[in-house]
Amino acid sequence: MVCVFFANDPYWNTKDYTGIEEWKKAIEKEKDYFGIDKAFLESNHIYNLIIDLNTDPYKDILEKIKLKLKDNNVTCGDEVGS
Repeated sequence: MVCVFFANDPYWNTKDYTGIEEWKKAIEKEKDYFGIDKAFLESNHIYNLIIDLNTDPYKDILEKIKLKLKDNNVTCGDEVGS
């Protein structure tokens, strides 16, 4: 199983910012809460994948998300306070 987390998604505003470090902290908090260790994850083939939308391989996806949000009159996180 692969759990996919999207960092720097423009849909979320700055109050709910989900950068890479925030996801890492949240994943660790979840593992601690449920008592899950690395050995359990590996033995059960469970992996976490954080995709940073601000990196070059995903810039086209990021632009499509921003256009779709604009088309639907949704304010992006980078527009908050502007």
